[in-house]
Amino acid sequence: METQPISNLLGQTTLFGGHSEESLEAIAQGCEMQRFSAGDWVFRQGDATQEMFVVVEGEFVALITEDDQGFDRELAELGPGEHFGEVGILEEGGRNASVKAQTDGLLIALPRERLIEAVNKHPEIGLELCRGFIRYIQMSRQAILAMPFVDLDGKEKELSESVGLLSPRISLACQALVIDRQEDLLTVGMVDPYDEFARDFVREVLDNYRVEIAGIGQQDFDRIAATLLEPRLGGVRSSRIGESLQYLDGDGQPTEFGDDEEADLLRGLFIQAINSASSDIHFEPHSRSHRIRIRIDGSLFTAKEGIDERVFRRLIARIKAMSQLDVANNRLPEDGRFVLVSDKEQIEVRVAIAPCLGGQKAALRVIDPSQIRRDLSSLFVSKEIERISRDVLLNASGLALVVGPTGSGKTTTLYATLNALWDRTKTMNVTTIENPIEYELPFATQMQVNPAIDLTFERLLRHTLRQDPDVVLVGEIRDAESAAIATEAAGTGHLVLSSLHTDSALDAIVRLRRLGVPPYLLSSCLRGVIAQRLLPRVCHACEMEIKPGDEFAREAIRAGLIAEEDLGSLQRGRGCDRCRSTGEAGRVAVFELLLVTDSLRALIEDEAGVHEMREELDRTDFLPMKEYAGDLLRKGVISPERAVALFPKPDIREAE
Repeated sequence: METQPISNLLGQTTLFGGHSEESLEAIAQGCEMQRFSAGDWVFRQGDATQEMFVVVEGEFVALITEDDQGFDRELAELGPGEHFGEVGILEEGGRNASVKAQTDGLLIALPRERLIEAVNKHPEIGLELCRGFIRYIQMSRQAILAMPFVDLDGKEKELSESVGLLSPRISLACQALVIDRQEDLLTVGMVDPYDEFARDFVREVLDNYRVEIAGIGQQDFDRIAATLLEPRLGGVRSSRIGESLQYLDGDGQPTEFGDDEEADLLRGLFIQAINSASSDIHFEPHSRSHRIRIRIDGSLFTAKEGIDERVFRRLIARIKAMSQLDVANNRLPEDGRFVLVSDKEQIEVRVAIAPCLGGQKAALRVIDPSQIRRDLSSLFVSKEIERISRDVLLNASGLALVVGPTGSGKTTTLYATLNALWDRTKTMNVTTIENPIEYELPFATQMQVNPAIDLTFERLLRHTLRQDPDVVLVGEIRDAESAAIATEAAGTGHLVLSSLHTDSALDAIVRLRRLGVPPYLLSSCLRGVIAQRLLPRVCHACEMEIKPGDEFAREAIRAGLIAEEDLGSLQRGRGCDRCRSTGEAGRVAVFELLLVTDSLRALIEDEAGVHEMREELDRTDFLPMKEYAGDLLRKGVISPERAVALFPKPDIREAE
């Protein structure tokens, strides 16, 4: 092979194969032949040499030294016609890998300065060299991961059905599309098929199928997302957080995650969680291997499993450091928070870490302002129910309460109420007192409770009342003092919105009594109470009519949720690809609406019992949660299973 001209040998490579004979001759003039014996180093990692090589004879191996391990890891074996050292041509600096001769061999060496001279004399060489580098990179990446690249130009019609196998929110979050289906085999095209986290998550969501990954172009994805995905989300693009994601350090400065394994995993995890509207992230240790799950629409999906114990411990330590917690504390529970930032957006993450079998579990709540519903009417299923809710919440003065367990959507309802109040006139003085502040409201003064410095709900509320407020949102009434101040404020011409942890609307009245609120004050200031829960919605992509003899349908009748004649309207999801065979997609609020009438106000002032008050409510516009759930059942919004789980038997309560 030594007898062949250097220009001929260069023309046989991928990098130089597109050059003209004249260009190859010009390049060859700057090259030289170099012989190596088995075991010789062509160059070592960190060397400052600036030349690239083409293999003419023999076998060579590329190696990289692992700094933390202290040994060389093999990257690739190189034979005749292959080339290496391109970085030495493209930029100055030390070599990022080493190359060693495995056998006796012969190389063509092309120094950087000689190539620059050739490009100056023959500018077309530079263009062809760029094309060659692109061809080489494409071939190398496809060869390394055995991953094809698919052109989707003009294939929108063909993809209209297959893309529905992956929910639009997850498709946008992972920038992935199901582009082909052959029985149980799916081909998923991804803009970044090398994103390990996104790849694993897509495979988890589509675990009923065998999945092959292919590469697709960004422009193809954006075009198909705009026509086939975004319309299903009401035109709202959820994939808005990218690699620019950072977090705020203890001084409030944006900070990079870093470039190690744990940083890459956390960054990818947060990006996917935010873009897929996940509410929670769970880091779960187990005796043998560990996993991460994220909650979407109330259900937990595995995002990463089989995590090495050492990596998992580092992840927990990194989360603690970001949250300003004690990294050395492994035995006691800790709570903290940190803020993620991307461009102008900020997303708060609340952290709860507790020791458990296998290590420490971390539960992260993602507080994303863009995900809160800001339209009060969107929370309710009918205009009549919306009317009653507005009568309960939208008053000029008094106390309006939203009650329910943790995670029932109380904050969403309260914030939607504030927005509805503001939209009326846009002239109100609105103040919120919260722990912590959930979402930023541009029209409100928002105050953060800080018990560590004695900045309590009570202290802030007393101070707020001296600042001429029209509307005050108190995040939660939790003790006698906050209950007393809130009701006093509501009785002196202010509108006070707040929440309580009680099971029903009527229980809120009982709870305020037990917190020492005088009956005369409670009866005069309380305007209404909304109690709520969240239940999964029936997946409308696979909903089916339930037969009259269905066990849960009959149980719904026995529980008093529906009547016999309603059986024909009940729905249930049979399970499909869009809902991951669960039959459910998204969640809906189930409400109980209590409007305080003059007759009920008299009973409250007379300290009447629960039984008397309930009898009075039956004669008013009071909407019990069971009746609301029955309405959702008849409309096919929720399944009998979910309704029966909330009301397993007739509601029988003892009188107070």
